[in-house]
Order: sequence, then structure tokens, then C-alpha cells
Amino acid sequence: MRFALAWIAVLFLLQSLPDSNTFISEFRKTLRSDDELLQSYSYTEKETRTETDRDGKPKSTKVNIYQISPDRGQSYRRLISRNGVPLSQSELDKQDRNEQMKPPADPRDDTKIRDELFDIYDVQVEGRETFEGSPAVVLSFRPRPDYKPQSKLASFLLHVSGRAWVNEADHQLVRVEAEVFDPVSYGWFLGSLQEGTRLIAVRRKVHNGIWLPAKLEIQKSQRVLLKGVHVQEVHEYSEYRKS
Repeated sequence: MRFALAWIAVLFLLQSLPDSNTFISEFRKTLRSDDELLQSYSYTEKETRTETDRDGKPKSTKVNIYQISPDRGQSYRRLISRNGVPLSQSELDKQDRNEQMKPPADPRDDTKIRDELFDIYDVQVEGRETFEGSPAVVLSFRPRPDYKPQSKLASFLLHVSGRAWVNEADHQLVRVEAEVFDPVSYGWFLGSLQEGTRLIAVRRKVHNGIWLPAKLEIQKSQRVLLKGVHVQEVHEYSEYRKS
């Protein structure tokens, strides 16, 4: 039985891939940034930040837990716990007062940068894999060498390539693996990201067929004021509530 199921899986993966242009066109219609998707949700975020030395041994680890909720067109990221210790009521109240002092913001619309992504990158259908029990089409993306960026974000993305997994049934983005393939500077004071910096983002189907962020892992090698820093950040998202 197990042998037969294995062969069924192999035959499924060998099925002809969807037409590249048609599939990418449908994917483009559904693509949204995490920030845009999360505008109408409250949820919990656990952030774990670990600095390591040159040998990869941890030097320090910090764990913060946030409650995120929509607030006047933007997200309110309220810190509720630091390294396992809940914040005091006075600290929470101070955050709330500071948040109320911020001006309202227009709802997030990433249409411009989303459209530019498909100008920046040469996107190709690479294959098919099973993700979360469902078939996913694997796309590769690499910057076009002759593209002239229209924004600061686009200038940064010209140094990044990777792969994306897209649910074959609903064309929703479910996983991204991206890597900086050559150093990119973002200001003398802030420093630069080095080659090999990696990002892995995973989404899960949560509400009404919508895939929302489950985990974001960033492995950064960067230089700040001529000093090398190695950082791993893991962001875990849970307890989604429609607001």
C-alpha cells in the first residue's frame, strides 16, 4: 500500500506543469504583501532575535511577544512580554498613549511595488511540489540585469533572488526562500547586508481560504560601522482574529 501511494505521488509530480504565462498571470492577481493582508486581523507575534559569533555560537538571545491589531489604517504592534517577563500595566499604558498620538494612516495599498516586482524579476515555472498536503507550483525569480529601479525597495531587490511556492488550486503564495547574492548597502550608518543573507517566509491557510503568515526567518550577515554582525530573527504568528 505504501509503495503504491509513493508511485501515485511520483506520477503526480511528473504531470505536465501549467502554462507558465497563464499561471504567473493568475498568481499576479492574488499576490499581496503580508502587511496588506494583515490590515484587518488581530494576532500574536513572537519575535526571537539571536546574535552569533563568527563560529555560529549564540552570543545573546532576546524574545519579545507582541499583540498586533488594526488601528486607524495601520497596525498597532503592542509589546506585552520581554524575555518571558510580562510588561507592567504602566508600560502598556505608555505604549497605548504613544499610539494614540500617531496620526491616522491611509489603508495599505502595495499595488505599485507589486506591479514593479514583475518588472524587476524574471519569473519562471521550475516544478511542482507538495506543500501542506496540497500541490504547489515552484517559481524561480531573479532580477533582470537591465532593469532600472523605480524605488529604493526595488534597488534593494535587485540584489535578491530565490524561489516561491504557489498553491496550484488558488494561486496563493505559500512559501518564499530568498537570498542576497551580492552585498547591498543601505546607508553608511545603518551598514550593509552581506552575500548569503537569507529569508524564509511561510504562510498557512487560516480564514476563508486566505493564506496568512505563519513564520518568517531572517538570517542576516551585515556590517554596521565596519563591524560584522550575524543575526537570526524568527517571527512566529498565531491566534488570528478577524477585526
